[in-house]
Amino acid sequence: MGRARYVALPRLARVWIAGWREARFDVGRGQGQALNRLVTVGSLVSVTAPSTAFDGAQFTRWADNSSTSPERQFLVPPAGMQVRADYQSAIEKRYTEDADLRAKLGAATGIEIIEDGVHWQPYANGRLYWTPRTGVTAISGRILEKYVALGAHAFLGAPSTDESPGKAGDGRFNHFEGGPATGAGTIYWTPASGAVAIYGPIRDKWLETGAEAGLLGHPITDQATTPDGTGRYSHFAGSSIYWTAATGAHYVKGEIRDKWRALGWERFFGYPTTDESGAPDGVGRYNHFSQAGSIYWTPSTGAYEVHGLIRARWSAVGWENGLGYPTTDETWTPGNTGKYNHFVQDGFGHSIYWRAGAGEAWEVKGLIRQRWRELGWQTSYLGFPVSGEYTTTTGKRSDFQYGYITYNGTTGAVEDRRY
Repeated sequence: MGRARYVALPRLARVWIAGWREARFDVGRGQGQALNRLVTVGSLVSVTAPSTAFDGAQFTRWADNSSTSPERQFLVPPAGMQVRADYQSAIEKRYTEDADLRAKLGAATGIEIIEDGVHWQPYANGRLYWTPRTGVTAISGRILEKYVALGAHAFLGAPSTDESPGKAGDGRFNHFEGGPATGAGTIYWTPASGAVAIYGPIRDKWLETGAEAGLLGHPITDQATTPDGTGRYSHFAGSSIYWTAATGAHYVKGEIRDKWRALGWERFFGYPTTDESGAPDGVGRYNHFSQAGSIYWTPSTGAYEVHGLIRARWSAVGWENGLGYPTTDETWTPGNTGKYNHFVQDGFGHSIYWRAGAGEAWEVKGLIRQRWRELGWQTSYLGFPVSGEYTTTTGKRSDFQYGYITYNGTTGAVEDRRY
C-alpha cells in the first residue's frame, strides 16, 4: 500500500486595525506597531487597544460596535475583518464637551499640532493648548495676538490658565508656564494699555505685591531691556519694577520713582537694591540704589536724592534719625568747589558738605550751621567743614578749613573764630 504526504495549510484572512492615531496594539499573541496581520479563518482573536496613543490621545470606543472596553474578541470571518479604534485628544475632549468654549473659539481652522511636547490647535477665534502639566487651556483675542507676536509657546511656553478677568479694574490675563529664557509669564490686557507681557523675576515680584490688585496695579509696558543692556524692567501705573542679575527685582513707585526718572533712571546712580520701604520712624519712605545712592520721601519734604560721600556720612550719623530728611538733591556749590545736601529734623536745618578733592563729607548742624550760613557758607572766611559736629567741655564745636564755630550749652552763645 502506497503512502502520500500532504501539507495542510489553514485558510487565512487578514485582520486590520484602523484609526486616526498611532498606537501599539496587541493582536492575538503578537505585539507590534503593524496595524494588520494574517490569522486563521474561524479562530478566536483577541485585540487590545492601548488606553493612550503615542500622541497622548485617550481611547474612547471601537467604532464598529461602540464598545468602550479596550479589549475585545471575535471570530475571524472568511473575508477578514477591519476594526477601528477611536481616540480623542484632551483638546478634542474639552472642545466637544464645552459648549461655551465652542461658541467663543468657533470652528477649527487646522489640525492639532505637536511641537516639543506642546499640543495646540487653531480655531477661528483662538487656540487651545495642552501639556501634561497645564491641561487644556484657551487663549484668544488681543492676548493671543501678543503671544504670537512674541513667539507663542516657543517663547512663553503653553498657557497655564484660560483667559481670565483681572482681580481689579477691567483687565484680562493669561498665565504661561514659561519658556527656556523667560520663566513663568503673564500677558495682561486692558482697554487703555492693550496687551503687555511680563515674566521671570519681575513677574515674581509683581505677584508678591498682589499683582494687579496690589501696590503696583497692572503692567502698562512689555518687559524690556534697559539701554545699558544690563537690566530688565516693566512699567506699571505710577510704578516700575527693575531687575539685574546682581540686584534682583525691586519696585520703585510714586514720587520716589518720579525723582529717579527725572534724574535719568538707572543712568544716574544705578538700579534699585530695595523695594520702596518705610523708614524706621514711620514717617518717610525710601529706595536704595546700586551706585551708592538713595531717594528719600516724606509728605512734608517731598522726594530727594542723596548719594556718594554725602550719603556715606548721612548713613554714619544715623540716616534720618541723625539729621532728618533731605530737603535738596545733592547740589554743586557756586563755582563747583563742592557739593551739599540740606536736611531738616524737628524744625532744625542741618547740612552735609563735601569739598572737591576731599575724601570725606562732613555735617554742620543746628545753631552752628545757622552761624556758618550767616557768614556766607563755604565762601566765608571759614571755608568748608573739615569735621563733623563734636562735643566739648562747654558744648558743641565744628571745625572748618580756616577756623571753627562753637556752641555753649550753658549760655547759648555761638562764636566763630580763626585758628
